[in-house]
Amino acid sequence: MEPLDLPYLAEYSKTGRAVCKKCRDPIDKDMLRLAVMVQSPFFDGRTPKWHHFECFFDRYLPRNVGEIKNYELLRYEDQKLIDQMLTKQKQVPVPQKNNRKRKVEGNASEDFFVEYSKSNRAACISCQEKIDKNEIRIGKLDRDSEKARRCGPLKRWLHVDCFQDNSDDLGFMSPVETLNGFDVIKEADQKKLQKKILSPTKVVKKQTKIEVLNNDVKKVKSNNNHEKALKKQSDLIYLNLEMIKSLSKNQIISFFKKNGVEYDKMPESISCRKEFLADALTFGWPKNCDKCGGCFIFNGWRYICCGHYDEWTPCANETEKPSRSAVQFSDDKLCEQFGYKFIKRERLIDTMFKSKFQQNLLEKQLKQIKNDRDDNEEQGNSVLSGYAITYLGKEKLASVKKKIEKLGAKYRKDINPAILC
Repeated sequence: MEPLDLPYLAEYSKTGRAVCKKCRDPIDKDMLRLAVMVQSPFFDGRTPKWHHFECFFDRYLPRNVGEIKNYELLRYEDQKLIDQMLTKQKQVPVPQKNNRKRKVEGNASEDFFVEYSKSNRAACISCQEKIDKNEIRIGKLDRDSEKARRCGPLKRWLHVDCFQDNSDDLGFMSPVETLNGFDVIKEADQKKLQKKILSPTKVVKKQTKIEVLNNDVKKVKSNNNHEKALKKQSDLIYLNLEMIKSLSKNQIISFFKKNGVEYDKMPESISCRKEFLADALTFGWPKNCDKCGGCFIFNGWRYICCGHYDEWTPCANETEKPSRSAVQFSDDKLCEQFGYKFIKRERLIDTMFKSKFQQNLLEKQLKQIKNDRDDNEEQGNSVLSGYAITYLGKEKLASVKKKIEKLGAKYRKDINPAILC
């Protein structure tokens, strides 16, 4: 089964040759690096644009960890670093009537801004109409589109009314005073914005906050135990992975042959083979796929088969808990070197990551269904595009005219050589 095409990628640098696309400095070997996936100009596929950890979050902001490929394969400490960057809430100063400033938790300090339109060339991304010169416009940094991933964040503009209608979809969950440039615009326009754009923080009741806090306190103990178990599991996997890095290519292949995996059924890349071996040494060798004989590789929250039915069709088999057995070593010295002893374990799953990953997958599927439906409607509506049709009959002319225009054609009263029928 082919893995989901995600917009971002995280891994440890394999060499020291890659250069950060923001600061242009090299990324040292074994350092955590993150990339945005963009369409390659040389082949039909996506290619990564690598960044240092800090440089990446200066330029891009994934919605959640479910958008980052290989997140579940990182060290536990690095996963928590990414979580902190994604959930980090910056305090933004908001002006009050007495000119004092108070601190407000907000997410609008960097991505949202307001200003007077400098020209009439920009179009609203919601209604597609031009924004007049000197009219108040609200902008949002676009980090998700294909062009933004390739060139960096881009400013997208909206009318004030359009912004208010789409504030939930845009992810604006802060007071209007946190908009960049709010202090610069005229006082009268500030009051208009405060009336039009209602702040979600004003409608949150104090008691609701208290109930949420009480629920969070009850979950602290169970979460702490689960996090300790996840950290212990991550440390054990990476201890085995460090030992596997010292093995040669032939030694790695000998593991698969000894455990009954044919060469054409092995994971294709050497890095996937090493990750598979680290998983097998920690939890046991997973049983081969009963449909194609391929290997089950951990991906997201489950194991997916990396084999193929034939030369063109990848296997779609997957499982959350594959049956396991002890790893067979081709050399007794290797077994002593690893100090291997088979202990049957189950791989723990980060429930938060699983829910975000599944949520993103569902949203992508629903978006694809909607796009396909819109394409079909558009294709059906424009089936007679460019043609002119006239009508003579008993049915009401108004209803017939609507049907003709719905199919993309134009109604004409006169009969001439340009008429289709």
